[in-house]
Amino acid sequence: VRNNETLQNIKQMQCKAHAYTCDVSNENQVEELADKVHREVGDVDILINNAGVLPGKPLLELTNKQIKKTLDINTLAHMWTIRQFLPRMLERGEGHIVAISSVAGILGCSYLVDYWYKSF
Repeated sequence: VRNNETLQNIKQMQCKAHAYTCDVSNENQVEELADKVHREVGDVDILINNAGVLPGKPLLELTNKQIKKTLDINTLAHMWTIRQFLPRMLERGEGHIVAISSVAGILGCSYLVDYWYKSF
């Protein structure tokens, strides 16, 4: 829903825009989306990695599934998206990748052990 609202706001400003939804923690979905974007839009000039989850529990209260989900989204998702879009940027000799981090990498916070490690 937010994607579509943002898309409509951009189009109202007479700008060209496309919106896509993907589970970035799923390597196959990222690959499929990258192929779709290339077919429908062409080359990507900028990739902004900003996905992140924050369970906010003490480490000993986190389930293995919660820890894995945090790793998959906060760390591996960046690798999957970069691996899909960087090669064409390198071929063209242009493009930008922005990886959003967090102040949590500098400031330790209670109940964020599963989050702060990726913010360095």
